[in-house]
Amino acid sequence: MSGEENRKTPVTLISGFLGSGKTTFLNYILTENHGKKIAVIQNEFGQGIGIETAMIVGEDGSKVSEWLEFPNGCICCTVKDDFIQSIENMLSKRSFDYILIESTGMGDPGQISSSLWVDEGLESPIYLDSIITLVDSKNILKQIEQGERNRIKQQTSAVVVEEDGGEEEGGGSEPPPLKETEAERQIAFADVILLNKVDLVDEQQIQRVRAKVQDINPLATIFVTQKSVVDLDKVLSIQQYKPNVDIIKNYKAAAASGVCSDSSCSDQEHQHHNHQHGSESVHSNRINTICVEKSGSVGLTDMNRWIGSIVWSEYQDKVFRCKGLISIDGNEYKHILQGVYETFEILQSDIKWLPNEERINKLVFIGECGDMHNLRQDLA
Repeated sequence: MSGEENRKTPVTLISGFLGSGKTTFLNYILTENHGKKIAVIQNEFGQGIGIETAMIVGEDGSKVSEWLEFPNGCICCTVKDDFIQSIENMLSKRSFDYILIESTGMGDPGQISSSLWVDEGLESPIYLDSIITLVDSKNILKQIEQGERNRIKQQTSAVVVEEDGGEEEGGGSEPPPLKETEAERQIAFADVILLNKVDLVDEQQIQRVRAKVQDINPLATIFVTQKSVVDLDKVLSIQQYKPNVDIIKNYKAAAASGVCSDSSCSDQEHQHHNHQHGSESVHSNRINTICVEKSGSVGLTDMNRWIGSIVWSEYQDKVFRCKGLISIDGNEYKHILQGVYETFEILQSDIKWLPNEERINKLVFIGECGDMHNLRQDLA
């Protein structure tokens, strides 16, 4: 990490569906003797973390409206309005080693993380480190299935209303398309996933949940946890939005496991391959992973323009996450792509391509990607 980044405070966004164990996880962090001064921040519409807080009214109109200090130097506080401004106001008054932001159980982590992805030129005192999603291993599959049933019911109701109401000449509006559940979306955005409450299920259920999670987001790092307890050194300060050795290793491991091994495989073929390998098909009907590969090197300007055309125009709001390993023309260093919604960066790492190493571009798009298979031809 550079000297400039050392002066910045890392921020991790914590998401998870209702009942996933976020409350327990945050309480664990706040009370654990980890030697770090950590601020846990909730937005005012979030779920309470079960800690009695003391109200502090600031005469200066500070957006930090309440906080509770802990003996280990951590605090829990609630902020209003703009997250970035609220955090910067807090950091101007006291320093912290780390900041955790709790997303609501029904919230979209992509929207919050996009606002936290601050441009270096703005000289913000913070940087986005990662998105952690907690998953309730006992109930997540039922939650996703219930969400699917609710979507189908909503779509059916929309069709009935349209038929009863009639259509104007020239055609009426189509019923809204089925989208992913909130739980699926939170998994899709994650850099780290905690399969929590595994003490409440058997090994077969754990494997089914792991398969479902990996199907939605094959590049996330997964930890199996009980009562939300995890080695904090493995989930904090992992720099998921900075090019580093671990990220490149993750891409290579994903390729070796088959995530990108058959880039011509359709969704239907993917499900067939699951059966061929003797595992239950758990492929998401809405969230897919599209892997695009291209041998050789590419121009940085051309690659930025191509990705921009995808996330800003052609597939706007359909790509939740994009990640990749890229070889740039005339550059001996490996480059890393990271993106959330329409925000993305291609950054140079400190790792060189080896003299005899095959140069390859490996890009992964996670989202409502069912109609994105032509991206492979676009990059070729």
